[in-house]
Amino acid sequence: MVKKVVFGLFFLVLLALGAILRNEPYWLHVIIVCIFSSMLAMSWLLILKIGHLSLAHAAFMGIGGVSSALLVKEAGLSFWLALPLSGLIAATIAVVLGFPILRVKGIYFLIVTFAFNELVGIIIRNWKFLGGYVGLIDVPRPNHLGGIDFSSKAHYYYLILFLAVVTVIVLYRVYSSRIGRIFTSIGEDEDLAQSVGINVLKYKLLAFAIGCFFAGLTGSFVVHYLNFSGAEMYSTLQSLNIQIYAIVGGMGFAIGGPIVGAFFLTLLVEFLDIPIKAQTLVYASILILVIFYLRGGLITLPQKVLEGMTRLSKFRTKGTSHGTA
Repeated sequence: MVKKVVFGLFFLVLLALGAILRNEPYWLHVIIVCIFSSMLAMSWLLILKIGHLSLAHAAFMGIGGVSSALLVKEAGLSFWLALPLSGLIAATIAVVLGFPILRVKGIYFLIVTFAFNELVGIIIRNWKFLGGYVGLIDVPRPNHLGGIDFSSKAHYYYLILFLAVVTVIVLYRVYSSRIGRIFTSIGEDEDLAQSVGINVLKYKLLAFAIGCFFAGLTGSFVVHYLNFSGAEMYSTLQSLNIQIYAIVGGMGFAIGGPIVGAFFLTLLVEFLDIPIKAQTLVYASILILVIFYLRGGLITLPQKVLEGMTRLSKFRTKGTSHGTA
């Protein structure tokens, strides 16, 4: 119940920020990046829950983004139809790819997904109709929705906020359901799950498809928001950044952790005005510090501070009592 209240208040704050920053396009853009980065990290963490560390999440974002751009720009479909279709295309490819690769574990799965991410980048760069080295330019903005024409960043802000709310609700329902508990059991001990009659491959494919669906959905939003799609947007480095958001935020918190990590790291590099080439160094440094000193992630920092203050208070109380005696 407390978590629901916290998430509700957080999204109300974001809703209010949209109105406050309406005439501040730069900061609206920064928060938009924070939100879609959170969506990517949350959906990636779902795949990790079944015990597989994927390096291909940015590739599925790219599959969704390129598919959406082509469906709208070349096929003439409405953005509102291309948006869910892009997620479904990414999920379908995830199922086809996942059928063979989800049978392997550990470093082998990591290598295969790394190779797939690189392959997607090579295909996009070398096939002109997918963008080539130049990329897909002039990707149409979303179709009018009522009186909204998406001529302002504020319109995109509320759209991505809506998509993020949908993502949180869906993932929360998944984690709270029997299916979510099966995902966790597979991640903890796949052989034990198999021994009690769970169809491990079926549930792995389901988790992989759901995670990649939201990656594709996010990719669709991003290309229409930027009016551009390029292979560099879907690099392996981007996949690594997605992982870092989740790890730094706190992997033990399937929804809150990725949100905290994505917002903290994105806002940090913006406030400090860190050049793009140096951002990887900053991310890596923070990742190392978190792994060594705050393994639960930044989301556990308030609890750690509170525990430290409690211990300090008890220590001072004991010191005072001994001094009096």
